[in-house]
Amino acid sequence: MSSGRRFGLPLLLCLLWLGACELERGRITIPVFGQLEVRSDPSGALIVIDGTSTGLVTPARVDRSAARHRLKLQFTSALGEVFEWEDDVVVPETALAVVDAALVGGCRSNCAPRLQTGRVACVITGRGDFCSTVFNPNRPGDSAWPATSVNEYVAGLRLQVGAVIAPDAVAFAGDTVASLVYADTWRGRSPVSVTSGAAGQVAAFRYWSDPGPTLIRLPLRGIEVGQWVIAPSLPDLADVLYFRFRLRNVTADPRFRAWRPEVPEPGLRYEGLYAGMSLDADIGDADDDVGTTIPDAGVAFLYDLNFRDSTLVSGYPNRPPLVGLVITEAPASAVRRPVSLWRIGEDWERGPGTADDDLDLAYRLLTARLQGSDPFIDCSGPGDDVGACSDDPADYRISLTAGPVTLAPGDSAVFAVALVFAEPVPGTFVSGSALPPGNPRVRGRSIEAVADSLVTRAQRARSLWPQVWTQVGP
Repeated sequence: MSSGRRFGLPLLLCLLWLGACELERGRITIPVFGQLEVRSDPSGALIVIDGTSTGLVTPARVDRSAARHRLKLQFTSALGEVFEWEDDVVVPETALAVVDAALVGGCRSNCAPRLQTGRVACVITGRGDFCSTVFNPNRPGDSAWPATSVNEYVAGLRLQVGAVIAPDAVAFAGDTVASLVYADTWRGRSPVSVTSGAAGQVAAFRYWSDPGPTLIRLPLRGIEVGQWVIAPSLPDLADVLYFRFRLRNVTADPRFRAWRPEVPEPGLRYEGLYAGMSLDADIGDADDDVGTTIPDAGVAFLYDLNFRDSTLVSGYPNRPPLVGLVITEAPASAVRRPVSLWRIGEDWERGPGTADDDLDLAYRLLTARLQGSDPFIDCSGPGDDVGACSDDPADYRISLTAGPVTLAPGDSAVFAVALVFAEPVPGTFVSGSALPPGNPRVRGRSIEAVADSLVTRAQRARSLWPQVWTQVGP
C-alpha cells in the first residue's frame, strides 16, 4: 500500500475538522434571553439594569440575557423623597425570574409637608421625625407654636420602641433592643401623603426600623410602622397634634428577609415591648429647662425652670409654655405608662464599643426600670411608672411609653400619643423665679397648679381621640 493511500483518509478528516472549527469561529452567537418580572413597594420605581435605565417603571416585565445582572430600582416622590433598592439578580433561560422589592429611603431633613389647622404647626418627615428644628434647620418658624409666631420648641420628637427578643431566637435570645434618640433608626418605606378635610389635616406614611450595621449585636429590626399625624380642626384641640403608630412585626416577611437575611428564621418575637414617644423640647434657651410628670393625669412635660426666656417673642418671654405628651390609645395589655427624664449628656448613643450597654440602658429608661448603677436619679417606687427625674436645670429629653406588649411575626399593635402645648396658669408662678418640679411621686407640688392648663388640654385630647380617629382614619 502506498504512503499516500495510507495517510489520505486521516488527512482528509483533519482538514474537515479544521474547516469546521473555522466555520464555528466565524458564526454569530445568538444570546439566550429570559424574562424578569419586577415589582416594588412603592410601585412606579424606575428600573435600571447594569447601570442603564430601561425607561420602564414597576411593575413591568423585562427581556434580558440569561445571566447575572445588577438591578437597581429608584423612586422619587412629588415631594422629593428618594426610595431605592439594589441587588444582583439571575435571569434563567427557561423560567420567569420575579423580583418583589421593598424600597427604602425617604427624606429626613428640610422636607415638606407642613401641617397646621389650629395653633400648632409641624413639619413632617417620612423617617419618623416630627416638628423637629434639628432636622429642618432651613425652615425657621415652620414648626412653631402658636403657628403665627416664630417660637419653635421641639428640637426632636419621634417614636421610641424597646423590647426583649424571645427565647426562641437562638443566638439573639434575650437580647434587649431599642430605637435610638437621634440616630438613623428609621427607614422610609412610602412617600408622605397629606389629605385635608373638615376634620383637619392628616399625613400618612410607613417606615421600617433599621439602624444599620453600627451596633454590636442585632438591633431593633423588622418593625414596620404605619404612621398617621393628625392636626385636628376641632376648636377644643387647637393646641394638640396627634400621632398614631401601627407597629407590625415583619421579620418573617419575604421582602424584609431578602433585605436583611441575617435575621434568623422564622422571624423574631418581641416580648415586653414598650412604645411611645421621646420629646426633646427646648423652651427658648435649652440649658435652663426641667421636666416632670403628673402620674394621675398621665401627662409628661418639659418647661422653663424660671419661666423667663428673652429669646421668645409674641408675648411669651415672661410666660414660656409647657410642652407635653399624653398617651391616647394603647393595646389592652399595655397597662403601664412609664415616664423617664434624662439630660442630653446621658443619651444612650455614646459611641463605638458601648452599643450593648446603650441598648440595655435605653430599655430601662423606656420602661422606667432603672438599676442602681444607672447615671440617673431614680424616682421610682413600688408599682408606679415613674423612672428617672431631676430638679436641676439642663437640656432634657423626656419619654412616655405604654406596655408591655408581645409582638410575634405578623402581629400588629396600635399606639397613639398627643403633643400638647399650654401657657402656664396665671398667678401660679413668678416670671424669673425658679420653680423646681420636685419628686413626681409627691402629690400637691406647686408645678401641678402651673400645669393645670396643660393637664386640662391633655385630658381633653385623650377623651376626644376616638372621635377624631373616627372622622379622619382610613
